[in-house]
Amino acid sequence: MRSAPITASLLAAALLTAACGSSGTHTQTPGPTSPTGDPSTTPTSVSSSTPPTTHPRTTPPTKPIPTPTVTPPAQAAVNSYVSFLNVSTAADRDPAHADAAALSRYATGQALSVIRDSINNMKAHRLAYRGTPPDPNVKIAVIGSATTVVLSSCPQQSSTDPFIQFNVATGEAVPVVKRTPPPPYLRVLTMQLVRGSWKLANIATNASKTCTP
Repeated sequence: MRSAPITASLLAAALLTAACGSSGTHTQTPGPTSPTGDPSTTPTSVSSSTPPTTHPRTTPPTKPIPTPTVTPPAQAAVNSYVSFLNVSTAADRDPAHADAAALSRYATGQALSVIRDSINNMKAHRLAYRGTPPDPNVKIAVIGSATTVVLSSCPQQSSTDPFIQFNVATGEAVPVVKRTPPPPYLRVLTMQLVRGSWKLANIATNASKTCTP
């Protein structure tokens, strides 16, 4: 794949602007969800006074998200992003025991702050995820330079075993807040080469339009 004759940051903005139309661009930091979860899943009420009777570790582990084969210049960046998804999915399933060091290996800057805030929020409210993680549908948007690759993602939930948030104390699913338009939403993901390792540096989400793979 050839590099586009514009910078990666400009392309990322262009992708979101085109998808948003007149509605504008949204860079979201979801509430008690992570970048791997569905941002439409938001608790309407949470109790933290009841001792937990169910633990996210009791749910069966999910299979790792497979890594797609892409053009060689971007393969390492895609490999790293998929590794980030697998690590953050494990954190989603058990926020109380999230591997902070593993997250730092695959994320930095704004993206790392988003996932850390999300995990801390879920941990504080005794929330976790169960089910099959969404299919990320990762594509290369542009190879901006030798140190920057922009990816796009339109995560699709499983129709038979969706990735849902639940209350660890009760084991009950968290009510989902309906959104218009409904998810999934396009994500523009900026990968940067940091001291020899590709890391997810920025996550920008367009919530003004439902995306399609």
